[in-house]
This record gives sequence, structure tokens and C-alpha cells, in this order.
Amino acid sequence: KCLNYLRAVHIALVMLALAAVASHGVRSNYWLQHSYVHGLGYASRAWWESNIIKSLAGLEDSRPIFTNGTDAIYVLTGKPSHSLPRKVDPTTNQINFNYSYELSLMARQLKQEKGILVYFNSIGWRWYMPSENELTEKLALRLRVREKDGSIYE
Repeated sequence: KCLNYLRAVHIALVMLALAAVASHGVRSNYWLQHSYVHGLGYASRAWWESNIIKSLAGLEDSRPIFTNGTDAIYVLTGKPSHSLPRKVDPTTNQINFNYSYELSLMARQLKQEKGILVYFNSIGWRWYMPSENELTEKLALRLRVREKDGSIYE
């Protein structure tokens, strides 16, 4: 009786393991196919076909670039850029009490050095940075380029 019980438990565990492997295999196969066709991260088709990235790559001058996507700009164009001021420290969730001051410094540098501000729509995970609407309301920005993936302001 005990042997039959152990055999039944063993069969049930094997079946459960096979179901888990099959389920994971289906999801993995979908992920692999999707990543092969569309790419992942900054190697994705959306980033490589980005008109904003193409515009930045074509810039010959070295004026400062402020953005919510410093990593994307550097990886895809090789150009350095400055991060937008953070309203909140994302690691501590503490309010940045210097935010207004940092925003005014950025505005001054944009004006004095003829810098540009690049805002990517696809970077929504940086909740601690100001929105595009907030930036256009608080700063005297002139729209230079608007694409489906973002905007470039002067």
C-alpha cells in the first residue's frame, strides 16, 4: 500500500515537472522568436529605427544634450549627454529639494551654450524625472523636432 502511494506521488511530481517545463518552453519560444525578429533593449528595431536617434547621430557640433535617456543616446550614437534633474531620488524616494535650482541651471546652460533637450516617449520607467509637459511649461523651449518616439527642443 505504501509502495503504491509513493509511486503515485512520484508520477504526480514527474507530471507536474513536465507541465512546468512545457509551459516555460512555450513562453521561452515566444520570447526567443520575438527577440530574434524585433530585438531587445537598445538593440531593438524601435531604437535602431528611431528618428530622434538618427537626428542626434547627425549632429556635428558638441553642444550639450539634456535628456531622460542618457544611456540610449550614448549606446546608440556615442554622444555624451546630461540627465534631466531628478524630482525624487529613485533609490531613497526622497524629494530632491534642489530640483528647482538644478532645473534653472539646466535652463541657463541650454540658453548660454545653445544646448538641446531630448525627451524620449518610450522611456516611461524614469518616473522620478519631470514629464515633457512639465519641462515645456517651466522652460522657454522651442520645438525643433517631434517624432513618434520623442521630441528635440532648443
